[in-house]
Amino acid sequence: MVDKHNITSNSNIMDGVKWWEKKRLYYNLALITIIIIGLILKLSVPNSFLSENYLLAVLIWMFGANILFCSGWGFEVLLMYFFKISLKNNMRFLFFSGGLVISIVWTWIALLPQL
Repeated sequence: MVDKHNITSNSNIMDGVKWWEKKRLYYNLALITIIIIGLILKLSVPNSFLSENYLLAVLIWMFGANILFCSGWGFEVLLMYFFKISLKNNMRFLFFSGGLVISIVWTWIALLPQL
């Protein structure tokens, strides 16, 4: 016997995950842009130097940021699974934009002093 509700639910979940994963490149480009801007500003200051661990810090930071990015589609999956709520693209974009702004500010404040 086929559970049509379950098939529809799984399809909605996969649509949500696909939507979020298509935005991951933009998310990473935004964070890398902020890191590069900070690096340029740091190197433009006379007598400035980079920390030896800068590249390692950036790699760890980007790894953690991408794990947190998954909370966007993870939240949506939980909404669908437990509450049968499916987000529309405009709500997804609102959550994506909010998370992106928070990530950019967090990157600027936390990672850039490590330069």
